[in-house]
Amino acid sequence: MELSSEIVELERLKAEIDARLDQVRTATNDLAQQSFPARSDRGNVRAVVDGQGSLLDLGIADGALSRPHPASLGGEVVEAVTAARARASEAHRERFHQILPGMFPAEGENQ
Repeated sequence: MELSSEIVELERLKAEIDARLDQVRTATNDLAQQSFPARSDRGNVRAVVDGQGSLLDLGIADGALSRPHPASLGGEVVEAVTAARARASEAHRERFHQILPGMFPAEGENQ
């Protein structure tokens, strides 16, 4: 391969990488603007996180604090936040799989 054809190939690869990078930036910004809600299994706690997993809102069901053993709500808080973050993470995986399928396998695929 002569030098000029190698330069053309490198320029093509750079353009492809730049386009993918723009897609990643757009996807990251889009996901950061989304919110992902989830509830604890018992339904006493509702958490909402953004696309980065940061907690946006936390709600406790009416009367849950006045029930016997309100300390058990701590576990439900963790459960709800973890579930919301899992939803955000799955949204990331799905979106980035479209852009970089080799780095973000489809659900159920081994890495």
